[in-house]
Amino acid sequence: MDEQNKELMESQQDELPEQAEVLDEEPEEAPVKKQNPQLSYTLRIIIGGYIAYLGWELASGIFEGTVVGKELIICGIAAAVFAICGVGLVVWSLWLMMKKP
Repeated sequence: MDEQNKELMESQQDELPEQAEVLDEEPEEAPVKKQNPQLSYTLRIIIGGYIAYLGWELASGIFEGTVVGKELIICGIAAAVFAICGVGLVVWSLWLMMKKP
């Protein structure tokens, strides 16, 4: 058993310098992609509009009376969250778009 442990320790010590050499090499830098902020803002506006639309559809189900019972509370909360988040995303994106040239 002791002989096996000694052999194992020696083999591990032999491997350590090789691993250190690999770690010393600097990784290659990935190419930097140019970001298009105008496209980003436009996508945010579209997504925010869709989220607000989903909130409006949930709210219209409540106002038309098609949603009743426990679903009424859940749909009401979801409609409010969707509408607020959607409109907020649209306004925030428009504000950032106007702020940056």
